[in-house]
Amino acid sequence: EDFIIEPSKKVKNMIMLLGICSPGLTAAPAIAEDVLEIIFKILPAEKKKEENMVPLKAKEFSRNLKKKELKKLIKSDKRWGNEICHCEHVTEYEIVEAIHSVLPIRTVDAVKRRLRTGMGRCQGENCYKAVADIIARELNVPIEEIKYEDGEGEKILKQVINRYRV
Repeated sequence: EDFIIEPSKKVKNMIMLLGICSPGLTAAPAIAEDVLEIIFKILPAEKKKEENMVPLKAKEFSRNLKKKELKKLIKSDKRWGNEICHCEHVTEYEIVEAIHSVLPIRTVDAVKRRLRTGMGRCQGENCYKAVADIIARELNVPIEEIKYEDGEGEKILKQVINRYRV
């Protein structure tokens, strides 16, 4: 099925959003309304007050920064200057941050969905191997264990790795 939006039966206060693929972007506002409805059913009455709601801060991406701001970040951490995906201007720092975030990523496709690596002109031809290398390094696992996506996508990444193996 697609568009499964429901509270987890196993994990308290977790809402599961499953089977949302390509139409997910256009359906996002409606999905958000469904999620809010579930949240308000789950939360105790005293937590439902609007003043208790903390909005998420929008993440600033390197591609949106001014040169001066980016130079300052590069001085603080050189990974800001290591652009992994040249088409979408995604840096090593951003990939590492996503891997270790509250909602961690484990596959090349997850990086693509979070940061847009592989979404540009080359369609990942120039960056997927580097992304897989970073994931393997950060998770301290062999590159062969990194999948393109959960499920069948594993074969695709192995083909890419073998093509560029030095």
